[in-house]
Amino acid sequence: MGITIWAVTFAAVKKTVSRLLLLVVSMGYGVVRPTLGGITSRVALLGLVYFIASEALELVEHLGNINDFSGKARLFLVLPVALLDATFIIKKSTAKLELYRKFTNSLAVSVLLSVAWIGYELYFNATDPLSELWQRYAYSEDTNDDFDDEGIPLTGSGVRGIGDNLSKLERKERKNMDHVFGMGDDLEEDKRE
Repeated sequence: MGITIWAVTFAAVKKTVSRLLLLVVSMGYGVVRPTLGGITSRVALLGLVYFIASEALELVEHLGNINDFSGKARLFLVLPVALLDATFIIKKSTAKLELYRKFTNSLAVSVLLSVAWIGYELYFNATDPLSELWQRYAYSEDTNDDFDDEGIPLTGSGVRGIGDNLSKLERKERKNMDHVFGMGDDLEEDKRE
């Protein structure tokens, strides 16, 4: 009889703890909430009542004879456990529904923001007058008028000043910009004539 009581109590504790863990996780504890807040006492009370009802039902089923109880007495012990199981299922379902609604809302907001940002980028890239100029600039020819620092003699009559290099750079940039804006072709034709 002692071993049976111990086994029944262990089974009731195991069922109670598993239902409580399932309930608190489905309510968001440890996932989206660090604590359950004011609900903790209600969850603990629900667990205690479930343990007592489950323990009573299991003890009567395992220690007593099956024919010892009439249908009404058995219903008196089974009904609280069934109602508490239904309460666990309903609380778990409503907590999951609330969690999924929050997730759905946050997902919908992020999708809308993403679509709005894509629309913003498309609109301003399509109406940007400089984007076409940059594309033409990217495909313009390189004139190879680059100067290199190694080719500049530092002594003698071949010394060039900084102004010479700057003017060469300025001429190159003007030539590239004129070419980008379509003016370089006209200038080259004028020079040829």
